[in-house]
Amino acid sequence: MEEQLRTALEKGPVNGWLVGCGTARALVASNVQDEKLDLGKERALINSILPAGCVIQGLFVTDVAPEAAQALCTALSKRASDGLLQDGSLEVWLVNGATKTIEQKRFDRSTELLSPHIDPASAQAAPASHVLLHITGGFSVDVLDSLEAAEAVVRDRLSKTNIVFLFPRNQSVLRAGPGADIVLAGDQPVPVQVTESLGGGAPSAPALSYKPAASPVARITLAINTLALVPTAIRGIDLFPVLVRAVHTANTALFAFMRQNGGVPRTLHFHPAQCALPVSMVVPTDPNPSLELAAREALHAKLLLPLDRPLFRRGCALTWTAPSTQRLRNPHATLKPSGVNGVVSTVQGLYDYYHYNQDGIDDNGWGCAYRSLQTICSWYILQGYSARTVPSIREVQRLLVDLDLCPAAFYGSSKWIGSTELCWVLQNWFKDDFDIDHKFILNVPGSEMAGQARELEYHFKRHGTPVMIAGNARAHTILGVDYDSNLGKLKFLVLDPHYVGPEDIKMVHDKKWCAWHEPSFWKASSNYNMLLPQRPFCY
Repeated sequence: MEEQLRTALEKGPVNGWLVGCGTARALVASNVQDEKLDLGKERALINSILPAGCVIQGLFVTDVAPEAAQALCTALSKRASDGLLQDGSLEVWLVNGATKTIEQKRFDRSTELLSPHIDPASAQAAPASHVLLHITGGFSVDVLDSLEAAEAVVRDRLSKTNIVFLFPRNQSVLRAGPGADIVLAGDQPVPVQVTESLGGGAPSAPALSYKPAASPVARITLAINTLALVPTAIRGIDLFPVLVRAVHTANTALFAFMRQNGGVPRTLHFHPAQCALPVSMVVPTDPNPSLELAAREALHAKLLLPLDRPLFRRGCALTWTAPSTQRLRNPHATLKPSGVNGVVSTVQGLYDYYHYNQDGIDDNGWGCAYRSLQTICSWYILQGYSARTVPSIREVQRLLVDLDLCPAAFYGSSKWIGSTELCWVLQNWFKDDFDIDHKFILNVPGSEMAGQARELEYHFKRHGTPVMIAGNARAHTILGVDYDSNLGKLKFLVLDPHYVGPEDIKMVHDKKWCAWHEPSFWKASSNYNMLLPQRPFCY
């Protein structure tokens, strides 16, 4: 988080909150020094984008003296409503805007004093483990005079004691008041269903209505889809209000979107690598590029996240289901180290392994470049740049024919393609989503491939995309390099599309279809062309 904050400082001073639950937390930009800051709105915004159960654990301020920071914390503690700030103490980061150094202190809310350091003898015990809950449900409501009236009905109904939460994994039911505790175990997130139990009986499908109906009625269904982060050992009586607050927050966010933009929205969840907490965003049910662009930009700014890559596009959304593809994903991730012990630079993010004879096509002997292309396409899709599917071999051929780059007879054939064709396909397959640039490295003798180590090292650090290489009548995908410049030692991480066999990670590793290779892997007497797709710097 400190490095994230230093990066944000490059654009100027930043202030804000440290928000989290236990050790998982995020930076949330805010003008915390403003005495007129509406803490109620701050709480609503934090609750709308981060899981219920998160609280303000501290704050960060730029170029503020310790005395001023102590006074600020005192004022905030007095103004804050219950549950907004964590109990006990607040962590305070004093940021030097010029040197970008961060001095961490602690403010004791009981003594109203700012300590220069944490005394190990009085340090708090290790935080308890936490579990993520995924709460879903569908509520129908009749809209009469206004959305405000409909929202009030929903809010009132959700406040009643007949709301219940179902835990499908262990068939448990959580209601208001004393009751059995819930065992929160298994893979995360733990699914929770919110519904109603009319008259205290069995749970029923919720239908919220507003009567009498003197004017035309429009019935809408609100899709509650929200998150909560709670201690694993939380008691049922304490868990219930957290879940209710999560549902109320989701309801408020949905109605706020409808009032501002119309339509019935949905909620998506994301978990950027730069953020320790999942993030939620309300979007239109049907894609609206301009509206969603503005929402993404606001989230990037609020969470101090870079604008150089997609983090909140629809393709980045969490699904919490097994991928529909049976292909191996990131097979290099479980490889043993190369043994070079140099600087390791590899592909960033996810990709799928495409190889011979997949998708019912026998392309053995001619389809290796197509498969390398498909692997590269999967990278762009899995990073959220596009919601398109990976093109099939026949779709690639059809596109090249439509672009007048190949004759009509090329479609349906077993003809090879090379790096130039890959470039054209990438540019045109994703043209509605982003502009893509490429770098070519041409006619490199296999005996001189070691001389490309620096170039590839820079590419994987800067762009992180898979690299297609063709030569000796074969195509491969380079996923990384391990380079020790002092000793001149080097290995290439190579994904080989010539593999024919089941999606068996052990076989792929044992037979070196995905493996670290010496520079001698490249035939010395052959020339090689490399296509280095560039990362689009967009969000």
